[in-house]
Amino acid sequence: DESLHPVLIVGIIVIRLVLLPAAGVSLVVMFQTLGIAPTDPLILFIMLLEMSTPTGISVTMFMNYYDTPGKASVAFMTIVQYIVAIPMMTFLITIYLLMATSTNFD
Repeated sequence: DESLHPVLIVGIIVIRLVLLPAAGVSLVVMFQTLGIAPTDPLILFIMLLEMSTPTGISVTMFMNYYDTPGKASVAFMTIVQYIVAIPMMTFLITIYLLMATSTNFD
């Protein structure tokens, strides 16, 4: 059976959509504090956004191409990530836009 355990799916989603964005925010704030990050709000927004996107469909495509076991599980996990990403990305983009346009980053 190649199905993923629900705890594993939740763990992957939490890491990819909660912990990595938190790490990205920490890095951008640290770089901004040290003066090595650009001050352009658009670049700051894109730096933050890059850490928040769900796992790409290309992972499933590579698994199909190389005939790797577990294709169905990875495809299911990717679908679940995209469903969870809809409200999560809405929330994160709002936070990121506030951060990128705040006076602390000027």
